[in-house]
Amino acid sequence: MDRGDRCVYILDDTSEEEVLEAIMRSRDIQNQVDQGQIAFLEKGKTYLRDNCFDADRMLTFVRDCCDKALADGYSGLTATGEMSWHRANPAGSEQLMTYEARLNDICGRPSPTLLCQYEESAFDHSLLLDAVRTHPRVILSGELCMNPYYTPPDEFLSMREGVIPRGTYERTCRDILKRSRLSMIHRMEMRDFRRARMSLSALDDSGLYDIRSLIEVVSFYADLARESCSDPATRSHLDVIVRRCNDAEKRMDSLKAFQSIGRSEPEWLGLDGIIGAISTEVDCCDISTGDHIDGVHVLADHLFAEALQVMLENMPDLRDRSEEVQLEIYRVEDELVLVLEHVGEGVPDSMKDSLFRFEQRYGRSDGFGLFLAAEILSSLGMKIREDGISGKSTRFEIWIPRERHRLALA
Repeated sequence: MDRGDRCVYILDDTSEEEVLEAIMRSRDIQNQVDQGQIAFLEKGKTYLRDNCFDADRMLTFVRDCCDKALADGYSGLTATGEMSWHRANPAGSEQLMTYEARLNDICGRPSPTLLCQYEESAFDHSLLLDAVRTHPRVILSGELCMNPYYTPPDEFLSMREGVIPRGTYERTCRDILKRSRLSMIHRMEMRDFRRARMSLSALDDSGLYDIRSLIEVVSFYADLARESCSDPATRSHLDVIVRRCNDAEKRMDSLKAFQSIGRSEPEWLGLDGIIGAISTEVDCCDISTGDHIDGVHVLADHLFAEALQVMLENMPDLRDRSEEVQLEIYRVEDELVLVLEHVGEGVPDSMKDSLFRFEQRYGRSDGFGLFLAAEILSSLGMKIREDGISGKSTRFEIWIPRERHRLALA
């Protein structure tokens, strides 16, 4: 919808009302339905017109839908269909995999985005494997995957007739070589990464502990001097020393976190749990969220929570701990966007690009925290940017790629 496609849903087991209710829980699409951008069709007018399935007729239907979407001013076609009608074995059902294979030959400017829904428990394994082989990408356990078992249409249909084309053998050999080389490259990269980490041994935990101990000593004696000092100017200087010592201690904590980037294996973490844990730690603001984060999981290590907390603590225009930061999520094509937004002074347009650079100070940002957050997120394959409106709001956006997020299955 966001990119301007016409969206078509072909119903079977599920009613239009059930689909709408499910989608409405995350987004109101009633206007798009009223305007015709979203259309619901029945299997009797699509897959089983005249009570039978005809592969050529259905392929023509999909092409006509693409052409009409473009003629009506839409950017393309996104369509999904429930395949449960095949369980009843209607006339022509043996043509299903011919249709699935030939769908990949449909191309245009742009090509349609098509999703075929197969309920695993309702189909036998041989049909499901054929469905896997005819789709370049598959969604398994809620996760979108590139499909190494995809077989191009001509090869797939020849194999179904008992003929193994030479291209199938050659493609299999190329795939084996590709996987072997990628595995070798990955092992080499991990070896080099560990060596680079070892070269930072001078900045190990004991070194950071020694520096932090010295800072705590300076802070302790500055506090003692301040208690016994009656000169306002001198007390002001001592206050600065104490604040700077506190800042230095936070910097030591950040450096320790920076040291551990990439040391632990990522795992699927519930976003609601992460936000709940952060809420008990930060005292710079209140975090407001909606139910839409329930069930959202992010593939990351423990430093993901550290990055979010650092971003909150360094949000430039926060002035009072009672102020609110709104957290929300939305999708842009395959990516999930996590937003932290605060209504306030915002960030000048001239500083947006440099806000996450090392030593770039602005407002509450100490010149290191946001840099650290950006480095952590980058190590997890995520991107960060400031996209607020200067004079109105600060808006941190974290862009999470498709392989790094998923919805938990009920």
